[in-house]
Amino acid sequence: MKAKALFLLTAVAAMAFASQDAVRFVRTYQVGEKDTYNMSISANTQMGQFDIKMQVTNTIKKVYENGDADQETAVGEMKLLMNGNEMPMPGAGQQKPTIVRVNKFGQPADPKQAPRGQAGMMGGLDQLINIGGRLMDREFKVGERQTIDQKSDDGKSHVTGTVLLESITDGMAKVVSDLNIKTADAPQPLKVQSTIWVHVASGKATKVEGTAKNIPSQGFQIDDLKFTMQLVK
Repeated sequence: MKAKALFLLTAVAAMAFASQDAVRFVRTYQVGEKDTYNMSISANTQMGQFDIKMQVTNTIKKVYENGDADQETAVGEMKLLMNGNEMPMPGAGQQKPTIVRVNKFGQPADPKQAPRGQAGMMGGLDQLINIGGRLMDREFKVGERQTIDQKSDDGKSHVTGTVLLESITDGMAKVVSDLNIKTADAPQPLKVQSTIWVHVASGKATKVEGTAKNIPSQGFQIDDLKFTMQLVK
């Protein structure tokens, strides 16, 4: 009887674990919710190392019945450094906050409001941020590597690669991706490797770090680029 009871207990525990293993990272918004991130981009170029540092604050202004929200984004404390020396950055500190309706994955509910990739120091990372939300619109299981082959609605970008939910520890998920992002205005696919830590209960990213290669540029070569985003409050 003890052996049978132990077997049943083990089976129930295994089933409970399996049911928790599959997750979807869905945002749950609250009016007045405010998140501030420190963001940095570091690029190695033929002219030396460029660093862009900024602080981004997202504030939820309104929540809709379907789970969408009006999110205000304000950028502050922006700095540009070249080989460790701070350089003037025209327009820094003058950006006005913007309000965009976002869906349950944190992406613009209206595709027309999505950021448009441009060549230069951002290296198309605005496109990566926009694409990231579409990739999270799926069910994940720990240890299951998913193959990505996704085209944008307008056909201007094509993403291939893999995404892996590596682990869930204390309610925090670790998602690792290896992607190629092909766009109409770039001669080569943007190669991006990233790791994202997501709070499972809220669907909120708390930390992002990664690297990018084959970066579009204006007038000078960018060898490689590193980016980080850290939730600070």
